[in-house]
Amino acid sequence: MNKIKILTIITKLELGGAQEVALYTADNLGENFESYFASGEIGILDKDKTKNYKNIKEFFNILTLKREINPFYDFLAFIEIIKLIKKIKPNIVHSHSSKAGILARIASFLLGVKVRIHTYHGFGFHDYQNKFKKKFLVLIERFAAKLATKLIVVSKYNIEKALKEKIGNFNQYQVIRCGIDIDKYKISKIFDEKEKFKILFNNSMISVPFNSFSKIIGMVSCLKPQKSPLDLVEIANILINIENNKNFYFFIVGDGILREKLEKKIDDYNLKNNFFLLGWRKNIELILKTFDVFVLTSIFEGLPMAVLEAMASNVPVVATGVDGTREIIKDNKNGFLVNCHDNKTFSEKIKILLFRKEIREKFIKNSKKILTEDFNKNFVIEEFKNLYSKQILNKINR
Repeated sequence: MNKIKILTIITKLELGGAQEVALYTADNLGENFESYFASGEIGILDKDKTKNYKNIKEFFNILTLKREINPFYDFLAFIEIIKLIKKIKPNIVHSHSSKAGILARIASFLLGVKVRIHTYHGFGFHDYQNKFKKKFLVLIERFAAKLATKLIVVSKYNIEKALKEKIGNFNQYQVIRCGIDIDKYKISKIFDEKEKFKILFNNSMISVPFNSFSKIIGMVSCLKPQKSPLDLVEIANILINIENNKNFYFFIVGDGILREKLEKKIDDYNLKNNFFLLGWRKNIELILKTFDVFVLTSIFEGLPMAVLEAMASNVPVVATGVDGTREIIKDNKNGFLVNCHDNKTFSEKIKILLFRKEIREKFIKNSKKILTEDFNKNFVIEEFKNLYSKQILNKINR
């Protein structure tokens, strides 16, 4: 029996949930599949991809494939995708992320690829952008959805959002959630202040007066507009400067285009002794265990893996009540949900979790009940393998 050839394509290999799902799925399909992987402009994960994902037969970079809309580069990327599909001759093209998803669906449809799958890890449009830009993006997604044989979403809320905007039809959609290695985050050890300091600052010579009263509020996120990280600086200003909680320390693990603006705002509010940008780090399972509260300020999401990881690490969560976040955080049951940009309420909920032990423990206990098999990385891989096989079988029988 010939192996099923799959080409996975994503816009950029930065650290993020979409990238992780695409890579670990493509790398773990087993002997019945032949896996190829394409991504756009160079990202942080490009450096070690061949070493970390050895079961992917070949990697490709389409350097003209960029996140920002640019008709010239987008056309060049489209031509490169067509050339790549002609070269590989895949049975399935599976795209992730908005830009790659649109170009790959058009190209694979024109070239007669039988199975065209796209995964939505959230949408490129949202309620906080220019209404004309949103309308334009919705129209493009409506068109591209018609070219897909299957549309995957990471939460049920994403289906509701898509159908509300008339993107695709109900029968095209299937929910396959993001998966994490749940056992990896079940670290039972409790770190003291000295150990926390070493983990957070990677043993660097930074002077921060951690003590037994110190409270650590953290976020794991790319520093881009979707995640609204500037809101966390506003929250820190409320709690540290306005309310005088000098033992509160804020950390963001991640990097991105908003770093310079964040650094300026931290400086403007005189928060340099209490607010730290750690950049991208690999020891997330240890860093999460140093947090007293996990925060996510996104204005839209698919299904945030960082929240799943915090839940698995027994860290209570305060997050914006958007999209798939609402599917894993139930307000006042296993976390707090807050409206976007409502930084005053964010600060109030953070204080509750820091000083009300019974609420913290209730949230942690209830989060364990939600992290079922659906969110296990191995289960997600099996779901995709079954999907690929079923889609190919359907095409053969037609």
